[in-house]
Amino acid sequence: MVLDARDCLLKEQITLTSENGEEIPLRTTLTPSVISRRTMATFTQSATAFAELVLSLSNNITLLTDILAPTSDADPFTSRLLAIAQKHPQRPDDILCNWLRSDYFIENDGSIKQVELNTIAVSFATMATRVASFHRQMGSCGINQSPQVELSTLITKAASLHSGCTRRPFVIFVVQPNETNLADQAAIADGIDADVTRMTLSELADLAVGSDGELSVGGRVVDCAYFRAGYDPGDYPTEAEWRARELIESTRVVKIPTAPMQLAGAKKVQQALCDRGMLERALSAQAASVVEPLFTTIVALEDQPTPAVVNAIEHPERFVLKPQREGGGWNLFDDDVRTALQGVYPTAAPHVPRALGSDCPHIDPRAWILMHRIRPEVTERYVVQCDGSIAQQALVSEYGVFVSMLARGSQMVQSGFAGVLVRSKGPTVQEGGIMHGQGILDGICVK
Repeated sequence: MVLDARDCLLKEQITLTSENGEEIPLRTTLTPSVISRRTMATFTQSATAFAELVLSLSNNITLLTDILAPTSDADPFTSRLLAIAQKHPQRPDDILCNWLRSDYFIENDGSIKQVELNTIAVSFATMATRVASFHRQMGSCGINQSPQVELSTLITKAASLHSGCTRRPFVIFVVQPNETNLADQAAIADGIDADVTRMTLSELADLAVGSDGELSVGGRVVDCAYFRAGYDPGDYPTEAEWRARELIESTRVVKIPTAPMQLAGAKKVQQALCDRGMLERALSAQAASVVEPLFTTIVALEDQPTPAVVNAIEHPERFVLKPQREGGGWNLFDDDVRTALQGVYPTAAPHVPRALGSDCPHIDPRAWILMHRIRPEVTERYVVQCDGSIAQQALVSEYGVFVSMLARGSQMVQSGFAGVLVRSKGPTVQEGGIMHGQGILDGICVK
């Protein structure tokens, strides 16, 4: 079984690429996570509502600005991206496309709570497809899903709409230098019925835009720019990368995503939408009623300490502090929550002793949110390690629901559920990033 499992992971290309080019198996559960039909129905039914939410927010730059103004004052990355979005808003006749992932935990009582909504560089559509195949080969009941095909088809359709079906479409993958997640991206590119090339932001910085507003590379009009980079400040080490991002935003090319769509996934936006009145500025009452039960409690950090802040200082294990960052590794947990909040609000909860000698960073409250910590159910599972050994361990699972969306201006052309990525981790592991080694690839079985 050990050799069979490892060989199967390699055969399915459930791997990452090391610095020396070696394909290394990713840690993967031997059997899929089991969810109820009711849970699956919630995942499926909420997908369209979240697509509508992102489309509505991205077309309303005034609302996004209202929500993000305080964060923009404190966070240079958000400020720069918002400035680009304000200068180059989405046009009424733009072809708009995105591939979202709404991440959830299932709590012990069965309630489903959203962790975050990812709106740029959503990865592992390929791995979700391959893990489903791996689990079936291991004799399990994993569902037959293919988000990889869904994503490739979506990009093909968006690019074809832009090209007018009069020529073969041309797609650019905007990627990070020294990318290690090549297996995921290569399979998506292979499934696209168009010519595809990979370019970094720095390579795009000095391209020219034609008088017709089109972006050209090597004499060919670019139909679609699919971002697998651009979500982190580290992706913009110089002005050249920012110049490239603004250049792309200024053109007619289909952007996956636009800057406004990227901002729609900001943590501050997630917090603001917990207010029903704010949510209904972006969604109909009916759609708002679909997504609102999935929200956990998230509060803003105000100038003065609120009861939630005092509660978090007294009981830091019940909360998590999140900044305006993607990619994992930035959140604060447990005693770091208390230390950070005491640094911002030195007179709050004076009966709680202040921590000494902590290396917790100083935070600017305008750039952070305070979120109720979701406590997912724990199950005993078997995990295939990178070396092929199999170990039993306790895991919690995070369910990432893929959502496809394609629109013309404010009119949705298609949207909906496109599969599920499951990532699991030990119950005491704070961050669950697959590429950084903390997370474990998983799948689902619906019963």
